[in-house]
Amino acid sequence: MTNIIPRHLLQGLLGSLALASVANAQTPRPLNAPPWWGVNDAVTVSLYWDFSGSSPLVPLQVAVPVWYNPAVTQGTITGNLQVFAQLGGKTDVLGLAPNSQSAQLQIRVDNIPYLNWVKIFNFQFDTFEGAAGSIVESLERDLSQYERSSVTWSTTSTGSGWETVNITAQLWPQPDDEEMSWTFVADTISDIGMDNLFVSSRCVEMDSADEDGKALGEVDQASFPPQGLNLLAATGETCIGVAVTEIPTSNQATYWVSALGTALSPNHRVVQLDLSGQILQSTALPDTVTSAPLGATDLAVEVVPPAPSTPQQQTLVYAVVDRRSATTPTVILRAIDVLTGALVPTADVTIANFPAPAPQVLSLAYNPFGNSGSGTFLITDQSGNAYEVDRQGNIAPPITGLPDRITGSGFDYVHGNYYLWSEQPTTTPQGQLEVNGFELSGYSMQLTGTRFWGSLQVPNPGGPIGGSSAGLHVYRRASGEFRIAGIARSSAGNRLYELEGPFQFGRSVDGVMRMSGLPFEGAAQGLTMTLDGRRPAGDFAALYVGFSNTLSGSTPLPFDLSNFGLAESQVLVSLDMNGSLQSQQTNGQFVYQLPTLPPGFSGTPLFFQWLVFATPPSMSAAGKTLIY
Repeated sequence: MTNIIPRHLLQGLLGSLALASVANAQTPRPLNAPPWWGVNDAVTVSLYWDFSGSSPLVPLQVAVPVWYNPAVTQGTITGNLQVFAQLGGKTDVLGLAPNSQSAQLQIRVDNIPYLNWVKIFNFQFDTFEGAAGSIVESLERDLSQYERSSVTWSTTSTGSGWETVNITAQLWPQPDDEEMSWTFVADTISDIGMDNLFVSSRCVEMDSADEDGKALGEVDQASFPPQGLNLLAATGETCIGVAVTEIPTSNQATYWVSALGTALSPNHRVVQLDLSGQILQSTALPDTVTSAPLGATDLAVEVVPPAPSTPQQQTLVYAVVDRRSATTPTVILRAIDVLTGALVPTADVTIANFPAPAPQVLSLAYNPFGNSGSGTFLITDQSGNAYEVDRQGNIAPPITGLPDRITGSGFDYVHGNYYLWSEQPTTTPQGQLEVNGFELSGYSMQLTGTRFWGSLQVPNPGGPIGGSSAGLHVYRRASGEFRIAGIARSSAGNRLYELEGPFQFGRSVDGVMRMSGLPFEGAAQGLTMTLDGRRPAGDFAALYVGFSNTLSGSTPLPFDLSNFGLAESQVLVSLDMNGSLQSQQTNGQFVYQLPTLPPGFSGTPLFFQWLVFATPPSMSAAGKTLIY
């Protein structure tokens, strides 16, 4: 089977403050659905076509904003496409009979463009192509309206001649409406078809931190020094969990840390600190060193939107407390009001019969898109398992295969990724490290390969370099900048610091950069860079590595190549080094493993970008990581 997947995608979406939805509880869910599929808000559209009924080209509105106009969303057929009652075991399939001329399906989706926002666009469909047929997807757009910052696609065989095609893109800026077209090319012996089309689009505001690419893993020294803020000195207590909120009037970050109780003061606490480590307020938890010996092991933040019963926006800090014992079989997520520091028992989440052995360190992340926008919590145990929990304490089946000994976690709502923080010892050229970070896709719930480490400058006499991981929180500043706040346990007092990121950055046409391996000086099997996507089999590519994303020689970056015939391509990194020419892997990826980095690279951020030798040539989006 041949799939020609588009490198031309169309953009669109954003809108007002109100929202509307037409939902159907029986609607199937996309494979590896975006975290925001089916969420009711003002910036997300979720549509589904099953090509059945009297109007097969009218989608089910799974979740749409109030500005959405169904009259604008239209499907148009050119040629002899028809709905087959049955094909390959599926019913109501849009298809083309053998010996037919090619035909086309065009779909337009209503959109309200929003200046300088990025659209995360995902669509999925099933294809059936018999023995030799082919469906060619050709998503058309006006090249002058926006640029793509990434395009990736994948196919999954689902049996009986069917495959599921999944395409994800980040698009910038946005046109008036979103247009897609599929060209069906028949053969002489087989029906070909398409079924179960899902379209999801969401608009997000991204700061130049993502576009310009601050290095994943670099310590943000504007917040704290590389040695971190000494929490023992600031609070007089051992602090393990962390969350960050901003003061609305000043956008100044404040840091919530969970402090362990002692024999003299048995109640555990959650303490709010300012940037200098001064205590702003303190909340005593009803949990003690006796009822919950491990304390509140991690924290998370929820921003509750205004509602008729709560006309003012409310921000809650949640603390995960393992109270399980012979007499108390519960894990509790305790809610704290950020403005008053008061406990909010009505917002607590009680989880009975939590499946992991008791008691143990649990990490906590909040996903506002979970449960169709009602919000869910991700809790990890010490054995590489994660559990999604709703507000009623119901537990979804476990997500397995994660790193052991996770102590902290967070969620980035912009890209839909989780970040995990583990103290499981990892062998590196720097020695055994216990501040090991991982990125987890919120789509597939699989590790992406992107790694980061904590600050290795944290003093820890007698222990591993950089200490051992404790709590972690991921947040976006009011400006949109991405940050990871982490606490490292140290014999010299636990330390709080912030890391910059994310790994991916920049806007260019050809695919998404991914990393794997160890970004360490002297690592024999070190850093590998991968370019996702599907291209003609004869294409080749080369990886460029630079020391800057602001200048390449004397040329300011990014440098637009459209004037040289390379539409939508930008040089995003300094062209200081390049790898050998690579041919495609069987899955369409380009993969290059960097040679062992010699002494002198530790502490240096490196920038990566692929040049694809196609017709015409094109550049990928970029990545940036600190070398340890």
